[in-house]
Amino acid sequence: MSKFTRTQKILMGVIAFFIMFGAITKSMQNGNLIAKLGYDGFTMLNYALISHPAELVKNWMGDLAQLWYVQEENDELREELSKQKKYRLENEQLKRELAEKNALLDMIDRNAQYEPISANVIKRDADGWNALITIDVGESDGIQADMAVVSADGMIGKVQDVNYKTSTVKLLTSEDRSERVSVRVSISDTESAEGILEYYDEAKGLFLIRLFTQNENVTKGMQVTTSGLGGLYPSGLSIGEIASVEEMDNQMGKTVFVTPAAKFDSFLYVAVLNDTEAN
Repeated sequence: MSKFTRTQKILMGVIAFFIMFGAITKSMQNGNLIAKLGYDGFTMLNYALISHPAELVKNWMGDLAQLWYVQEENDELREELSKQKKYRLENEQLKRELAEKNALLDMIDRNAQYEPISANVIKRDADGWNALITIDVGESDGIQADMAVVSADGMIGKVQDVNYKTSTVKLLTSEDRSERVSVRVSISDTESAEGILEYYDEAKGLFLIRLFTQNENVTKGMQVTTSGLGGLYPSGLSIGEIASVEEMDNQMGKTVFVTPAAKFDSFLYVAVLNDTEAN
């Protein structure tokens, strides 16, 4: 059975109607409810379907642009770092070349009596690395065959062939033993030992020199220079330092191994000595 009578239900319906009517009227006094509901719905749809996605896309594009910019900056920094390394290597190379040039100038000053002519090494073949070099001075510069050639550290060889603008230099490290260099070991201010530079031992990186003496005072560490005997090379040019001394079996004299003064694998600048007294 129904809890409310028909009359009660009608009465409750009327009351509910007037309550709703009052609420709607009140809301209409403050503005159009339907319009508000429509505007709110449109606003939500606009935000959900247009504004919010557009904002997301905008932010994403901004982040992407920022990442692209950062990537470009990183690429530029990497390139700059690689350039810095290149510049550092070039600077170190220039420093080495300058140091070698200055050392060669000192060598020229010490041998000014020989009228030195400075030159650049312009060619050195791998097949004849220890045999020949080509320099950028020749007949037009006063170069003649058999002139001695020095690097910043010491004697390296002599002029073999001369062209108008270039010359070929035969190195002391050449395997050609047809010509030997007369040398001298300075034992003291008043004593020396004469000898001949026989050849260059490539395996040991040492000159082998035969001395015409059995003088016990010849020891490791002594300096070896050209003696000037024979007229082929000027005297006093540094050959190197004695590394070891050996007695010669059944012969008069000593064999000494000498560490070259010149760095035969790395010189770029040389000087040709015009020994006017010998020529």
